[in-house]
Amino acid sequence: MTIDDLEPRILRFASGTALKASYIDPGKYVASRLVAELADAWMAGAVADALTPATAARQSVVIRRLGDFLTADADRFLTLSGDGSEVVRRLHDWESAMVNEFPPPSVHAKKLGTALRNHVARQLHSHGQVDGVLADWAASSVLDGRPYE
Repeated sequence: MTIDDLEPRILRFASGTALKASYIDPGKYVASRLVAELADAWMAGAVADALTPATAARQSVVIRRLGDFLTADADRFLTLSGDGSEVVRRLHDWESAMVNEFPPPSVHAKKLGTALRNHVARQLHSHGQVDGVLADWAASSVLDGRPYE
């Protein structure tokens, strides 16, 4: 990963909107490579799906929360282009922490888990990685096990 890969991802919104921009700065996190990959997926999804500024900004929060959680020295080696089993283990750890932080009846943990799965799936798909443990995780149900309402 080069220093350019760690540049902030900035999504600028059309003039006249309340929000001017939303960004993710991968260089700020221990798991900078993984955060950068997910930030690229977030930006691509925001453009492809023509998300409103508020929705795009809200979807960036999940990646920053994950980056704040992944602080172990080994997290610096996490990437969606590798084996995947260690990444899935750490994503599971994060999702478990979110379920503990936002227990039912809150649906916040479910929304965070769903958004993260969408970002992972988009990044994998854009790189032709349609099989494997990461793709299986992205297609799986969120941890809280409750139906989405």
